[in-house]
Amino acid sequence: MRAALLLSVPLLAVGCLGRTAVRRTAGPEQSVAQGREALRDGRYLDAAMAFEHALELDRSNLAAHRGLAHAYFELGRLPELEDRYRSALARDPDDPWASYGLAIVRYARSTAHAKEALQLLARVDALHPGLADVAYRMGLIHLDAEAWRPAADALGRAVALDGRNATYRVAYAVALYHLGEKERAIDALADLLELSPTPAEVEKARQVAARITDPLREVPESVKERVKRGLAWLEQADVPQNAIDILRDVLLEHPDLAIVHSYVGLAYQRIGSAAEALTHLRRAVELKPDLPLAHLYLGNFYYGRDRFEEAKEHYEEALRHNPLLLEAHVLLARMAMEHDDRPRALRHLRAWATLEPENPTPLLELARVLARSGELDGAQRALRRVLHLDPDNLEAHLSLATIWRRRYELARDEASRRAAAAQVEAHAGRVLEAQPDNAAAARLIDAVRGGTPAQAR
Repeated sequence: MRAALLLSVPLLAVGCLGRTAVRRTAGPEQSVAQGREALRDGRYLDAAMAFEHALELDRSNLAAHRGLAHAYFELGRLPELEDRYRSALARDPDDPWASYGLAIVRYARSTAHAKEALQLLARVDALHPGLADVAYRMGLIHLDAEAWRPAADALGRAVALDGRNATYRVAYAVALYHLGEKERAIDALADLLELSPTPAEVEKARQVAARITDPLREVPESVKERVKRGLAWLEQADVPQNAIDILRDVLLEHPDLAIVHSYVGLAYQRIGSAAEALTHLRRAVELKPDLPLAHLYLGNFYYGRDRFEEAKEHYEEALRHNPLLLEAHVLLARMAMEHDDRPRALRHLRAWATLEPENPTPLLELARVLARSGELDGAQRALRRVLHLDPDNLEAHLSLATIWRRRYELARDEASRRAAAAQVEAHAGRVLEAQPDNAAAARLIDAVRGGTPAQAR
Protein backbone atom coordinates (compact mmCIF):
# COMPACT_ATOMS: atom_id res chain seq x y z
CA MET A 1 0.00 0.00 0.00
CA ARG A 2 1.37 3.37 -0.98
CA ALA A 3 0.91 6.34 1.35
CA ALA A 4 1.66 8.72 -1.53
CA LEU A 5 -1.39 7.57 -3.46
CA LEU A 6 -3.61 9.91 -1.44
CA LEU A 7 -1.42 12.98 -1.94
CA SER A 8 -2.66 15.41 -4.55
CA VAL A 9 0.20 17.20 -6.25
CA PRO A 10 -2.00 19.97 -7.71
CA LEU A 11 -3.54 20.62 -4.32
CA LEU A 12 -0.26 20.65 -2.45
CA ALA A 13 1.23 22.94 -5.05
CA VAL A 14 -1.37 25.58 -4.21
CA GLY A 15 0.13 26.03 -0.78
CA CYS A 16 -1.70 27.23 2.30
CA LEU A 17 -4.16 29.98 1.45
CA GLY A 18 -5.85 30.19 4.85
CA ARG A 19 -4.98 31.73 8.16
CA THR A 20 -3.21 28.73 9.67
CA ALA A 21 -0.61 26.70 7.82
CA VAL A 22 -0.71 22.93 8.08
CA ARG A 23 2.03 21.94 10.48
CA ARG A 24 3.95 19.22 8.67
CA THR A 25 5.37 18.03 11.99
CA ALA A 26 1.90 17.26 13.35
CA GLY A 27 0.85 13.65 13.87
CA PRO A 28 -2.18 12.17 12.11
CA GLU A 29 -4.66 12.97 14.89
CA GLN A 30 -3.38 16.54 15.17
CA SER A 31 -3.67 16.92 11.41
CA VAL A 32 -7.26 15.66 11.49
CA ALA A 33 -8.04 18.19 14.24
CA GLN A 34 -6.48 20.95 12.09
CA GLY A 35 -8.53 19.80 9.12
CA ARG A 36 -11.77 19.87 11.08
CA GLU A 37 -11.01 23.36 12.35
CA ALA A 38 -10.34 24.51 8.79
CA LEU A 39 -13.63 22.96 7.62
CA ARG A 40 -15.51 24.85 10.33
CA ASP A 41 -13.82 28.07 9.22
CA GLY A 42 -14.60 27.47 5.54
CA ARG A 43 -10.89 27.11 4.66
CA TYR A 44 -11.37 24.09 2.43
CA LEU A 45 -7.93 24.06 0.79
CA ASP A 46 -6.28 24.14 4.21
CA ALA A 47 -8.63 21.39 5.36
CA ALA A 48 -7.79 19.19 2.39
CA MET A 49 -4.06 19.67 2.97
CA ALA A 50 -4.39 18.74 6.65
CA PHE A 51 -6.33 15.57 5.85
CA GLU A 52 -3.85 14.70 3.08
CA HIS A 53 -1.02 15.00 5.59
CA ALA A 54 -2.85 12.77 8.08
CA LEU A 55 -3.27 10.11 5.39
CA GLU A 56 0.35 10.42 4.34
CA LEU A 57 1.21 9.39 7.90
CA ASP A 58 -1.58 6.85 8.43
CA ARG A 59 -3.74 5.64 5.54
CA SER A 60 -5.99 3.73 7.94
CA ASN A 61 -7.24 6.96 9.54
CA LEU A 62 -10.92 6.80 8.58
CA ALA A 63 -11.71 10.27 9.93
CA ALA A 64 -9.10 11.69 7.56
CA HIS A 65 -10.71 9.94 4.57
CA ARG A 66 -14.11 11.37 5.52
CA GLY A 67 -12.67 14.82 6.11
CA LEU A 68 -10.87 14.74 2.78
CA ALA A 69 -14.11 13.83 1.00
CA HIS A 70 -15.87 16.71 2.79
CA ALA A 71 -13.18 19.18 1.77
CA TYR A 72 -13.19 18.00 -1.86
CA PHE A 73 -16.99 18.19 -1.91
CA GLU A 74 -16.84 21.83 -0.81
CA LEU A 75 -14.14 22.51 -3.40
CA GLY A 76 -16.25 20.90 -6.14
CA ARG A 77 -13.54 18.31 -6.79
CA LEU A 78 -15.12 15.02 -5.74
CA PRO A 79 -14.68 13.44 -9.21
CA GLU A 80 -10.93 14.04 -8.91
CA LEU A 81 -10.83 12.34 -5.52
CA GLU A 82 -12.90 9.45 -6.86
CA ASP A 83 -10.38 8.92 -9.66
CA ARG A 84 -7.56 8.76 -7.13
CA TYR A 85 -9.32 6.12 -5.05
CA ARG A 86 -10.14 4.10 -8.17
CA SER A 87 -6.50 4.28 -9.27
CA ALA A 88 -5.42 3.02 -5.86
CA LEU A 89 -7.81 0.07 -6.15
CA ALA A 90 -6.57 -0.68 -9.67
CA ARG A 91 -3.08 -1.02 -8.22
CA ASP A 92 -4.23 -3.04 -5.21
CA PRO A 93 -7.80 -4.44 -5.27
CA ASP A 94 -7.38 -5.50 -1.63
CA ASP A 95 -6.66 -1.99 -0.38
CA PRO A 96 -9.32 -1.54 2.36
CA TRP A 97 -8.64 2.17 2.83
CA ALA A 98 -9.13 3.00 -0.84
CA SER A 99 -12.38 0.99 -0.75
CA TYR A 100 -13.51 2.96 2.29
CA GLY A 101 -12.64 6.31 0.74
CA LEU A 102 -14.35 5.41 -2.53
CA ALA A 103 -17.50 4.34 -0.64
CA ILE A 104 -17.62 7.70 1.13
CA VAL A 105 -17.07 9.63 -2.12
CA ARG A 106 -19.58 7.65 -4.17
CA TYR A 107 -22.33 8.07 -1.60
CA ALA A 108 -21.47 11.75 -1.15
CA ARG A 109 -21.90 12.26 -4.89
CA SER A 110 -25.34 10.64 -4.94
CA THR A 111 -27.51 8.43 -2.74
CA ALA A 112 -28.24 6.54 -5.96
CA HIS A 113 -24.83 4.95 -5.42
CA ALA A 114 -25.95 3.39 -2.13
CA LYS A 115 -25.64 -0.20 -3.35
CA GLU A 116 -22.09 0.35 -4.61
CA ALA A 117 -21.13 2.13 -1.38
CA LEU A 118 -22.49 -0.76 0.69
CA GLN A 119 -20.54 -3.26 -1.40
CA LEU A 120 -17.34 -1.28 -0.93
CA LEU A 121 -17.89 -1.04 2.82
CA ALA A 122 -18.63 -4.77 3.00
CA ARG A 123 -15.30 -5.31 1.23
CA VAL A 124 -13.56 -3.19 3.88
CA ASP A 125 -15.27 -5.23 6.59
CA ALA A 126 -14.07 -8.46 5.00
CA LEU A 127 -10.49 -7.22 4.62
CA HIS A 128 -10.30 -5.51 8.00
CA PRO A 129 -13.08 -6.85 10.26
CA GLY A 130 -14.07 -5.26 13.54
CA LEU A 131 -14.12 -1.57 12.54
CA ALA A 132 -17.11 0.01 14.28
CA ASP A 133 -17.11 3.01 11.95
CA VAL A 134 -17.55 0.79 8.89
CA ALA A 135 -20.61 -0.87 10.43
CA TYR A 136 -21.92 2.58 11.38
CA ARG A 137 -21.54 3.95 7.82
CA MET A 138 -23.38 0.92 6.45
CA GLY A 139 -26.13 1.52 9.00
CA LEU A 140 -26.46 5.17 7.99
CA ILE A 141 -26.89 4.25 4.34
CA HIS A 142 -29.64 1.82 5.30
CA LEU A 143 -31.25 4.49 7.50
CA ASP A 144 -31.30 6.92 4.58
CA ALA A 145 -33.08 4.26 2.52
CA GLU A 146 -35.52 3.59 5.40
CA ALA A 147 -34.36 -0.02 5.40
CA TRP A 148 -34.87 -0.30 9.13
CA ARG A 149 -33.93 -3.94 9.77
CA PRO A 150 -30.55 -3.93 7.98
CA ALA A 151 -29.93 -0.50 9.52
CA ALA A 152 -30.57 -1.87 13.01
CA ASP A 153 -28.38 -4.90 12.34
CA ALA A 154 -25.44 -2.79 11.15
CA LEU A 155 -25.82 -0.14 13.83
CA GLY A 156 -26.25 -2.77 16.53
CA ARG A 157 -22.91 -4.22 15.43
CA ALA A 158 -21.33 -0.76 15.60
CA VAL A 159 -22.60 -0.35 19.16
CA ALA A 160 -21.34 -3.82 20.07
CA LEU A 161 -17.89 -2.92 18.73
CA ASP A 162 -17.78 0.51 20.38
CA GLY A 163 -20.43 0.89 23.06
CA ARG A 164 -18.97 4.19 24.30
CA ASN A 165 -19.75 6.06 21.10
CA ALA A 166 -22.81 8.27 21.62
CA THR A 167 -23.31 8.83 17.88
CA TYR A 168 -23.73 5.12 17.25
CA ARG A 169 -26.21 4.80 20.13
CA VAL A 170 -28.50 7.53 18.81
CA ALA A 171 -28.57 6.15 15.27
CA TYR A 172 -29.23 2.64 16.61
CA ALA A 173 -32.15 3.93 18.69
CA VAL A 174 -33.63 5.60 15.60
CA ALA A 175 -33.56 2.32 13.67
CA LEU A 176 -35.08 0.37 16.56
CA TYR A 177 -37.79 2.99 17.01
CA HIS A 178 -38.85 2.63 13.39
CA LEU A 179 -38.99 -1.14 13.85
CA GLY A 180 -41.38 -0.65 16.77
CA GLU A 181 -38.84 -2.08 19.23
CA LYS A 182 -39.51 0.52 21.89
CA GLU A 183 -37.79 -1.10 24.86
CA ARG A 184 -34.61 -1.85 22.92
CA ALA A 185 -34.54 1.71 21.60
CA ILE A 186 -34.77 3.08 25.14
CA ASP A 187 -32.07 0.65 26.27
CA ALA A 188 -29.80 2.01 23.53
CA LEU A 189 -30.18 5.48 25.05
CA ALA A 190 -29.99 4.34 28.69
CA ASP A 191 -26.50 5.60 29.55
CA LEU A 192 -26.11 8.05 26.67
CA LEU A 193 -25.65 11.04 28.99
CA GLU A 194 -22.55 9.44 30.50
CA LEU A 195 -20.85 9.19 27.08
CA SER A 196 -20.18 12.93 26.57
CA PRO A 197 -22.60 13.34 23.66
CA THR A 198 -22.55 16.53 21.62
CA PRO A 199 -25.50 18.95 21.96
CA ALA A 200 -26.69 17.85 18.51
CA GLU A 201 -26.61 14.19 19.57
CA VAL A 202 -28.49 15.02 22.77
CA GLU A 203 -31.17 16.90 20.86
CA LYS A 204 -31.60 14.05 18.38
CA ALA A 205 -31.76 11.51 21.21
CA ARG A 206 -34.37 13.58 23.05
CA GLN A 207 -36.49 13.74 19.90
CA VAL A 208 -36.28 9.97 19.52
CA ALA A 209 -37.11 9.38 23.19
CA ALA A 210 -40.03 11.82 22.98
CA ARG A 211 -41.48 9.96 19.99
CA ILE A 212 -41.03 6.59 21.69
CA THR A 213 -42.72 7.75 24.89
CA ASP A 214 -45.33 10.05 23.29
CA PRO A 215 -48.15 9.96 25.88
CA LEU A 216 -50.84 10.69 23.28
CA ARG A 217 -49.83 7.90 20.93
CA GLU A 218 -52.31 5.44 22.44
CA VAL A 219 -55.18 7.92 22.77
CA PRO A 220 -57.95 7.04 20.26
CA GLU A 221 -58.35 9.53 17.43
CA SER A 222 -62.01 9.95 18.35
CA VAL A 223 -61.09 11.70 21.62
CA LYS A 224 -57.59 13.01 20.92
CA GLU A 225 -58.73 16.57 20.18
CA ARG A 226 -60.71 16.69 23.43
CA VAL A 227 -57.68 15.46 25.36
CA LYS A 228 -55.54 18.16 23.74
CA ARG A 229 -58.18 20.77 24.56
CA GLY A 230 -58.26 19.67 28.19
CA LEU A 231 -54.48 19.76 28.35
CA ALA A 232 -54.51 23.29 26.90
CA TRP A 233 -56.85 24.43 29.69
CA LEU A 234 -54.47 22.87 32.19
CA GLU A 235 -51.07 23.94 30.85
CA GLN A 236 -51.67 27.05 28.78
CA ALA A 237 -54.76 28.75 30.21
CA ASP A 238 -54.10 27.46 33.75
CA VAL A 239 -57.79 26.77 34.37
CA PRO A 240 -57.60 23.27 35.88
CA GLN A 241 -61.33 22.95 36.59
CA ASN A 242 -62.12 23.25 32.88
CA ALA A 243 -59.50 20.59 32.19
CA ILE A 244 -61.12 18.30 34.77
CA ASP A 245 -64.57 18.72 33.22
CA ILE A 246 -63.34 17.85 29.72
CA LEU A 247 -60.98 15.03 30.68
CA ARG A 248 -63.38 13.29 33.05
CA ASP A 249 -65.88 13.07 30.19
CA VAL A 250 -63.16 11.36 28.15
CA LEU A 251 -62.60 8.88 30.98
CA LEU A 252 -66.30 8.00 30.98
CA GLU A 253 -65.80 6.72 27.43
CA HIS A 254 -62.27 5.35 27.88
CA PRO A 255 -61.66 4.64 31.58
CA ASP A 256 -58.30 2.94 30.95
CA LEU A 257 -56.42 5.83 29.32
CA ALA A 258 -53.44 6.21 31.65
CA ILE A 259 -52.28 9.59 30.39
CA VAL A 260 -55.75 11.09 30.86
CA HIS A 261 -55.76 9.89 34.47
CA SER A 262 -52.37 11.59 34.87
CA TYR A 263 -53.69 14.88 33.49
CA VAL A 264 -56.81 14.72 35.66
CA GLY A 265 -54.65 13.98 38.71
CA LEU A 266 -52.43 16.93 37.90
CA ALA A 267 -55.48 19.18 37.53
CA TYR A 268 -56.90 18.08 40.89
CA GLN A 269 -53.51 18.72 42.45
CA ARG A 270 -53.58 22.28 41.06
CA ILE A 271 -56.92 23.02 42.76
CA GLY A 272 -55.81 21.46 46.05
CA SER A 273 -57.86 18.24 45.92
CA ALA A 274 -55.07 15.94 47.09
CA ALA A 275 -57.15 12.79 47.58
CA GLU A 276 -58.67 12.96 44.09
CA ALA A 277 -55.27 13.79 42.62
CA LEU A 278 -53.59 10.81 44.24
CA THR A 279 -56.35 8.44 43.12
CA HIS A 280 -55.92 9.38 39.46
CA LEU A 281 -52.12 9.58 39.57
CA ARG A 282 -51.87 6.11 41.08
CA ARG A 283 -54.39 4.75 38.59
CA ALA A 284 -52.27 6.04 35.71
CA VAL A 285 -49.22 4.15 36.99
CA GLU A 286 -51.28 0.99 37.48
CA LEU A 287 -52.67 1.16 33.95
CA LYS A 288 -49.38 1.92 32.20
CA PRO A 289 -46.33 1.33 34.38
CA ASP A 290 -43.97 2.16 31.49
CA LEU A 291 -45.38 5.68 30.97
CA PRO A 292 -42.66 8.12 32.12
CA LEU A 293 -45.01 11.06 32.67
CA ALA A 294 -47.27 9.00 34.92
CA HIS A 295 -44.32 8.32 37.23
CA LEU A 296 -43.09 11.90 36.96
CA TYR A 297 -46.44 13.40 38.00
CA LEU A 298 -46.86 10.94 40.87
CA GLY A 299 -43.29 11.66 41.96
CA ASN A 300 -44.07 15.39 41.93
CA PHE A 301 -47.11 14.76 44.14
CA TYR A 302 -44.98 12.94 46.71
CA TYR A 303 -42.14 15.47 46.45
CA GLY A 304 -44.53 18.31 47.24
CA ARG A 305 -45.51 16.50 50.44
CA ASP A 306 -41.94 15.74 51.56
CA ARG A 307 -42.40 12.03 50.88
CA PHE A 308 -38.96 11.91 49.35
CA GLU A 309 -38.35 8.17 49.18
CA GLU A 310 -41.59 7.61 47.28
CA ALA A 311 -40.82 10.57 45.03
CA LYS A 312 -37.33 9.22 44.30
CA GLU A 313 -38.74 5.79 43.45
CA HIS A 314 -41.09 7.23 40.83
CA TYR A 315 -38.54 9.66 39.37
CA GLU A 316 -36.11 6.80 38.90
CA GLU A 317 -38.85 4.70 37.32
CA ALA A 318 -39.62 7.58 34.95
CA LEU A 319 -35.96 7.65 33.93
CA ARG A 320 -35.93 3.90 33.39
CA HIS A 321 -38.51 4.42 30.66
CA ASN A 322 -37.09 7.71 29.37
CA PRO A 323 -33.48 8.27 30.48
CA LEU A 324 -33.49 11.74 28.89
CA LEU A 325 -36.43 13.14 30.89
CA LEU A 326 -35.03 16.47 32.06
CA GLU A 327 -37.42 17.23 34.92
CA ALA A 328 -36.73 13.90 36.61
CA HIS A 329 -32.97 14.52 36.54
CA VAL A 330 -33.45 18.05 37.90
CA LEU A 331 -35.63 16.93 40.80
CA LEU A 332 -33.44 13.95 41.67
CA ALA A 333 -30.41 16.27 41.68
CA ARG A 334 -32.16 18.68 44.04
CA MET A 335 -33.29 15.90 46.35
CA ALA A 336 -29.79 14.46 46.44
CA MET A 337 -28.29 17.86 47.30
CA GLU A 338 -30.90 18.42 50.01
CA HIS A 339 -30.00 15.06 51.55
CA ASP A 340 -26.24 15.38 51.00
CA ASP A 341 -26.15 12.36 48.69
CA ARG A 342 -23.06 13.43 46.75
CA PRO A 343 -22.74 10.54 44.22
CA ARG A 344 -26.40 10.79 43.22
CA ALA A 345 -26.23 14.59 43.08
CA LEU A 346 -23.21 14.49 40.78
CA ARG A 347 -24.79 11.93 38.47
CA HIS A 348 -28.00 13.87 37.98
CA LEU A 349 -26.34 17.30 37.86
CA ARG A 350 -24.08 16.07 35.08
CA ALA A 351 -27.09 14.65 33.25
CA TRP A 352 -28.92 17.97 33.70
CA ALA A 353 -25.93 19.92 32.38
CA THR A 354 -25.71 17.62 29.36
CA LEU A 355 -29.41 17.93 28.59
CA GLU A 356 -29.29 21.74 28.91
CA PRO A 357 -25.80 22.70 27.71
CA GLU A 358 -26.68 26.40 27.53
CA ASN A 359 -28.01 26.58 31.10
CA PRO A 360 -25.44 27.71 33.71
CA THR A 361 -27.55 26.60 36.71
CA PRO A 362 -26.60 22.88 36.76
CA LEU A 363 -22.95 23.81 36.23
CA LEU A 364 -23.00 26.18 39.20
CA GLU A 365 -24.61 23.49 41.36
CA LEU A 366 -22.15 20.90 40.08
CA ALA A 367 -19.23 23.18 40.95
CA ARG A 368 -20.64 23.71 44.44
CA VAL A 369 -20.92 19.97 45.13
CA LEU A 370 -17.45 19.26 43.73
CA ALA A 371 -15.84 22.10 45.68
CA ARG A 372 -17.40 20.91 48.95
CA SER A 373 -15.90 17.48 48.24
CA GLY A 374 -12.45 18.95 47.65
CA GLU A 375 -12.51 18.24 43.89
CA LEU A 376 -11.23 21.67 42.98
CA ASP A 377 -10.15 20.84 39.42
CA GLY A 378 -13.61 19.56 38.50
CA ALA A 379 -15.28 22.53 40.17
CA GLN A 380 -13.09 24.95 38.23
CA ARG A 381 -13.87 23.21 34.94
CA ALA A 382 -17.59 23.56 35.60
CA LEU A 383 -17.22 27.23 36.50
CA ARG A 384 -15.15 27.96 33.40
CA ARG A 385 -17.98 26.48 31.35
CA VAL A 386 -20.37 28.86 33.11
CA LEU A 387 -18.17 31.82 32.19
CA HIS A 388 -17.98 30.59 28.62
CA LEU A 389 -21.78 30.79 28.54
CA ASP A 390 -22.02 33.98 30.59
CA PRO A 391 -18.74 35.91 31.04
CA ASP A 392 -20.38 38.29 33.54
CA ASN A 393 -21.82 35.62 35.83
CA LEU A 394 -20.90 37.01 39.25
CA GLU A 395 -21.70 33.81 41.12
CA ALA A 396 -19.20 31.93 38.97
CA HIS A 397 -16.54 34.62 39.47
CA LEU A 398 -17.06 34.60 43.24
CA SER A 399 -16.92 30.80 43.36
CA LEU A 400 -13.71 30.76 41.32
CA ALA A 401 -12.21 33.38 43.62
CA THR A 402 -13.11 31.18 46.60
CA ILE A 403 -11.49 28.13 45.03
CA TRP A 404 -8.35 30.09 44.16
CA ARG A 405 -8.23 31.30 47.76
CA ARG A 406 -8.13 27.65 48.84
CA ARG A 407 -5.35 26.98 46.34
CA TYR A 408 -3.52 30.01 47.71
CA GLU A 409 -3.66 28.49 51.18
CA LEU A 410 -2.54 25.07 49.91
CA ALA A 411 0.32 26.39 47.75
CA ARG A 412 3.74 24.97 48.61
CA ASP A 413 5.89 27.61 46.97
CA GLU A 414 5.83 31.36 46.51
CA ALA A 415 5.27 31.26 42.75
CA SER A 416 2.13 29.15 43.17
CA ARG A 417 0.89 31.47 45.92
CA ARG A 418 1.38 34.53 43.72
CA ALA A 419 -0.41 32.86 40.80
CA ALA A 420 -3.34 31.86 43.01
CA ALA A 421 -3.50 35.35 44.56
CA ALA A 422 -3.65 36.91 41.09
CA GLN A 423 -6.61 34.69 40.20
CA VAL A 424 -8.40 35.59 43.44
CA GLU A 425 -7.96 39.28 42.70
CA ALA A 426 -9.06 38.89 39.09
CA HIS A 427 -12.30 37.05 39.83
CA ALA A 428 -13.21 38.81 43.08
CA GLY A 429 -12.34 42.08 41.38
CA ARG A 430 -14.91 41.39 38.67
CA VAL A 431 -17.52 40.96 41.40
CA LEU A 432 -16.52 44.22 43.12
CA GLU A 433 -16.71 46.11 39.85
CA ALA A 434 -20.38 45.20 39.59
CA GLN A 435 -21.12 45.12 43.33
CA PRO A 436 -18.73 47.46 45.21
CA ASP A 437 -20.29 46.54 48.56
CA ASN A 438 -19.92 42.77 48.15
CA ALA A 439 -18.29 41.84 51.45
CA ALA A 440 -17.45 38.26 50.44
CA ALA A 441 -15.45 39.38 47.41
CA ALA A 442 -13.68 42.05 49.47
CA ARG A 443 -12.70 39.51 52.15
CA LEU A 444 -11.24 37.19 49.52
CA ILE A 445 -9.02 39.94 48.18
CA ASP A 446 -8.04 41.01 51.70
CA ALA A 447 -6.97 37.45 52.46
CA VAL A 448 -4.37 37.41 49.67
CA ARG A 449 -3.22 41.04 50.04
CA GLY A 450 -2.23 40.88 53.64
CA GLY A 451 -5.33 42.36 55.21
CA THR A 452 -5.57 45.82 53.60
CA PRO A 453 -9.33 46.40 53.08
CA ALA A 454 -10.16 45.92 49.40
CA GLN A 455 -12.74 48.72 49.42
CA ALA A 456 -10.03 51.18 50.51
CA ARG A 457 -7.94 50.66 47.41
